[in-house]
This record gives sequence, C-alpha cells and structure tokens, in this order.
Amino acid sequence: MLTNWIPRKFPPCKFITDRKNFNTCIFLIALSTIWVLGCNHTGKRMSSKHGKILEDFKLILDGKLVSKSPDSALYLANQVIQIKDSVHNDTLLVRAYLIAGDILSGMGQTDTSNTYFDEALMVAQKTDNAYLTGQVLFSQANNLFVQGNHSMAKIKAFKALKHDSISGGKYTMAIFNSLGSIYNAEEKYDSAIVYYTKAFDYNAEYARSRNVKARNAAIALGNIADTFIKLKLYDKALEYLNKAITVNDSLNNLVGLKQNLNTLGNLHKNQGDYESAINSYKKALKLSKSQNDGLGMIIITYNLGYVYSKTKRYDDAKECFEKVRSWSVDNKHVMGLVRGLVGLAENEEYNGSKTKAMAYYKEALKLSRDINTTEYQRIILGNLGKLALRKPENDTINYFEEYIAISDSIAAENTAEKVLELETKYQTKRKEAEIKLLQQSHMLERNQRILWLLISCTLAILIVFTAILFRRKQQIYKQRNQLAAKENKLKQLEIEQVKKDNRIAADELEKRKLEVKVMNQELIFNSLAKAKSKNVWSEMNGQLIVFGDKFKKKNDGDEYKKLLRDAKRSYSYNPLDEFEDLFTKSNPGFYNKLVKEYKTLSPRELQICALISLNMQTKDISLITGISTRSLETIRHRIRKKMKLSAEQNLTTKLIEMQ
Repeated sequence: MLTNWIPRKFPPCKFITDRKNFNTCIFLIALSTIWVLGCNHTGKRMSSKHGKILEDFKLILDGKLVSKSPDSALYLANQVIQIKDSVHNDTLLVRAYLIAGDILSGMGQTDTSNTYFDEALMVAQKTDNAYLTGQVLFSQANNLFVQGNHSMAKIKAFKALKHDSISGGKYTMAIFNSLGSIYNAEEKYDSAIVYYTKAFDYNAEYARSRNVKARNAAIALGNIADTFIKLKLYDKALEYLNKAITVNDSLNNLVGLKQNLNTLGNLHKNQGDYESAINSYKKALKLSKSQNDGLGMIIITYNLGYVYSKTKRYDDAKECFEKVRSWSVDNKHVMGLVRGLVGLAENEEYNGSKTKAMAYYKEALKLSRDINTTEYQRIILGNLGKLALRKPENDTINYFEEYIAISDSIAAENTAEKVLELETKYQTKRKEAEIKLLQQSHMLERNQRILWLLISCTLAILIVFTAILFRRKQQIYKQRNQLAAKENKLKQLEIEQVKKDNRIAADELEKRKLEVKVMNQELIFNSLAKAKSKNVWSEMNGQLIVFGDKFKKKNDGDEYKKLLRDAKRSYSYNPLDEFEDLFTKSNPGFYNKLVKEYKTLSPRELQICALISLNMQTKDISLITGISTRSLETIRHRIRKKMKLSAEQNLTTKLIEMQ
C-alpha cells in the first residue's frame, strides 16, 4: 500500500474590498489550486508506478517465473527492495529478499545472498511470524551449506525446524532433507540416512499420490540412495533408487527423474560399469536439455567427462570438461570453472600429457586461492605434488609443504567448528533448562499463594516450615543439576581432546610418510646419477687412453696417461657408500628389523634388500651395485628362500612394509 501525498493548507486570507487587492487574491488562489492539483497528479503517478511494481512481483510468488526466468524474477525482487519504504506489507518484503537471495545463491554469489537473507531475517523477526522466520532460517542454512560452512548451516537448520514446528510443520520435510545433505557432506552417513529417512517417513503416506509431498518423498528416497552409494552399499542404493524412479515416473516428474538417472550413473560408475554409467548420464542429460536446466546439464556433463576419461576416451572427456569450463566462464560460476579445470587436468594426466595437466592444475589452484576454497586447494596441491614427482620441477617440495600446511589448516577449522557446535548445543540446553526451572518456579509460587490464601490464618507455622523445607530441597536439586552439568561438560571436553590428539597423531604420521617418500626419491635419483656418471667416465677412460700412444713426444703421452689415471682415481668412488648413509637416515630401523627377523642375510643381501624396498627396477640396481642382472636374479631368489616367502608373496611388497 502506498501513502498518498497530502498537500499543505493554503494560508487563509481576508476579504479585501479594494478592487486591486481582490484581483490579486483571486490570482493567488487560482495559482495555488493549479499547484495543488499538479502535486496530487504527481502523487498519483508515483503511487501508480509503485503499485505496478508490487502487482508484477505478486505474479512471481507462485514460483514459475523464478524457475523459468530467474533474471526477470531477480529484477522484480530488487525493484520491490528499492521501494521498501513504500511497502507496508512485511510478508511481501521478506518474500522479495528471499527470492533475490535464493536466485543469487544458485548463481554462486553466496556472500551477496547472505546480505539479503540477513535483511529478510530482521524484517521477519519484527513481524513475530514463526513461519516467515523459519523460511528465512531455512534459506540461510542452504546458503551456508553451499559455502561449505556446515556447522553454522546445521545451527540455522535446527532453528528453522523449531520455528516450522510452531507454524504447523510446512517445511519440516525439506529441513530434514537439508540436514541429511549437511551430514552427508560431512561424511557422517549414518546421521544423513536418519534424517533422509525422517523426511521420507514424514511424507510416506503421500508417496502414491500426485502432489508436492509425493515429489518430496521421491527426493528423500533419492538422497538415501545417494548416501548408500557413498557407503558402497550398492544393492541398498539400487533398491531405494528404483523406488524413487517409480514415484517420479508415476508423477511424470522430469526433474526428479533427471536427478535419479544422474545418481544411477554415479552408482554404475562406482561399481566400475562405465558403459551403463554413460547410458544413464546421457538419458539424464537429455532430460536436462528438454528443461533448459543449464546448471543440471553442466553437472551431468562433468560426470560424463569423468567416465569418458576413465574409459580412455580422452577426446570425448576433454570436450565435456571444456563445456563445463565455457559455461562457468559465461555464467561467472567460479567453482564450476575450478572443477572444469581440474577435470581437464586429470584427463590430460591420464592421457600422458603431463605439461598440459600441470598448466590446468596451476590455473585451477590460482582460482581456488582467489575464492579461498581450502578443500579444493588441498586436492589440487596433492595432485600437483604427485605429478611433479614424476616430472620434477623447482616447486615440487613447495607443493607438498603447502599441501601439508593447508591440510593442517582444514583440520584446525574442523576442530573449531565442532567446538563451536558443542558450545552452541550446550548453551541451548542450558537455556531450555533455565526456562523449565523458571516455569516450575512460577507454578510453585502460584500454588504457594493459593495455599496461603486457604490456610494462612490457621496453619501459618506449618506454611513457614513447608516453605523452608521446599527451598532447601530446591537448592539441593539445583546443586545436583549443576554438578551433573559440570561432569557432562568435562566428559565432553575429554572426548574432544582425545579426538584432537588422534587427529594430530594421524597428521604427524602422514607428514612423516611424505618426508620419507621425498627423501627416498632424492636418494634414488642421486645414486643413479652418480652410478651413471661413474660408468660414463669408465667408458670414456677406456676410449681415451689409446690416444696416449699417438703423441709424437713421449713426455706428452706419459703426461696424458698420468692425467687419465688421476681422473680415474677421482671417479673411483662407490655409489653404495653414500647410499648406505642416506638410506639409514631416511629409513631408520629398516636394517635392524630385517636382521632381527632374518638373521641369515649377508651384508650384500641386506644392501640389495634396501634397494628393492625403494621399488627400484633391476637394471637400476645393477647400475648402482655393478652386479649383472642375472646375478641379481640369483640374489633375489636366495633372499626369498632365506625369508621363506611363498610363490604368491611379493618380495618388493614385503620389504616396503618393513620400512
């Protein structure tokens, strides 16, 4: 509703008999009338303009324009927000903020969405409308989930659930689904299945009816199937997925069928049945194209590219990932662009093009740093480090150091989020307990007053005694509750400390393994380089020494041969001498374990065992030790015999396990 402009009153004037003054008054009155009418006309025009905006916005509240033309819906919502001072319908204003926030969140602009949702929450809380407040909290939870802030997303979702229960439970099923998705993303699959099952049970009776709740039930079934896929319980997943497909097929729900077919493709992909996965993805892609669902098409195209890459159809995979990349650039979807680049990098890596793979990974890493996505940075740095080991470059160690640092950062963030979640739960429970105690106290006080009115005259002494006794019991009860609360808090802190210690120990072990791997790679490289250098010089010395007899002067020939002998002595080192020291530093305790368990191994066999434990090829071992490959095979056979290994047991694997 718009407020009409109210013109100010024209100041009253006295009747003047003078002809000249009378004409002047008539002129001023006429001029004022024209001015007032003009102002009223302008006010009506502005009112009409604002009214048209509100009428147009009301047409999108059924959701059809939001799904078909999100840009137009966003434009109308922003127009309503711009004239918010003229909008006296708080529900309409909250809906405008929600629509704008949800559309921007879908476009990946999650920070801007948070601003809209915060404004919506302020307006909703002013109205004291539980339904509106629950809607806003639910949208905030979904947006925080997209941002990866799972702890705050859960808090918002539980608050939304509380408000929704007050207002009649219209969004209960959707909130259960969201909670399931959050736990799913945190890899807490048991909790995810619990909430997905709650969502399905909430609408189970509608699963055969043709309405919105039946669609919601199908969504819950699909989510349960997706979680079972992650748990590798494929038979269970297929059972729920078939139920979801049956419901969506009966409803002719193409959106649901598309999602189910994509999930079915994921199931086949995880089982290694890539041809079936490709067929499912193609069907889902066809449905997405018929619905003009750009984001859906890109997600399915990415999955299809992944399977093509796995089946060595590298050109097809590259085409899919390029589509993901192009769409993400056009729609300014940075996360989609990062995933497309990672897909291209992995595809080139599988195809053997290490240089292109490194270039794509570096571009993806730069984008990940720009938007500060630590999880993707960790994945990309890990892949870069592994790739750099096979194609050495100056930044190889830097990649691993950065990978370890960001892994530690993510672990610290997860710990902080869990502590915040526990603190929030504790504060909520404490407040509920205080409210309950306060209510009990009020009830008891009322009973005391009634009792006082009934028997105050005759039983005053008894009332005083009863009040004192009751107060004492109340204090004891309160003290017991406080003691129990403190004990529970201490137990929770102890549990968290144990978990934190376990995580730190696991991180330290992983870091040590990585350091050993890098040292072993350097050890192999240095040993091979020195052995090759020694062999090259030996060959050159044999070829050059014959030229000593060809000098015209004997003194020149003798001096030439002397230089060759001196050079030969300088290159007569044994690569195994330095190898022994470096290997002992990087793998302390290896020789002790081997000698303790297999006492009959000779020193030469122990050296060969050390080289084999580094997963070196026979020709490389031959180069370092100077032993022929045939002799090495004989030594390997003798080692297996002394270690009493069966034909099925692998010597290399056994020695690596002893590092």
